[in-house]
Amino acid sequence: MRYEKKRYILVYNEIKDDYKELEREIKARIKDLFGAISLQSMDLRLIKMENNFFIIRCNHKHVDELLFTLSSMNFKGFALLPLKVSGTIKKLKRVMANFVQIQKPLNP
Repeated sequence: MRYEKKRYILVYNEIKDDYKELEREIKARIKDLFGAISLQSMDLRLIKMENNFFIIRCNHKHVDELLFTLSSMNFKGFALLPLKVSGTIKKLKRVMANFVQIQKPLNP
């Protein structure tokens, strides 16, 4: 069996909780758009959540499908905004840390 490459997508979301429900909604939307076989071969996982950001992992062959699904989706009235795609989770954690640092208000 050959190792399948993964891609990690950093996504911004206005809602800070309900990540299990968010994962169910994303999977249901993918199943509606592309079918159950595509969902299974996508190997979708929510990896890390911090503040309003989360990282989602998928198979490298299905990145475009996942980006389309995320960008066309509303979760509880808020849009999901894919920010960056990377081949390593380490790079996305650095990018997410930079975004979180930028979002924090400055204390005078």
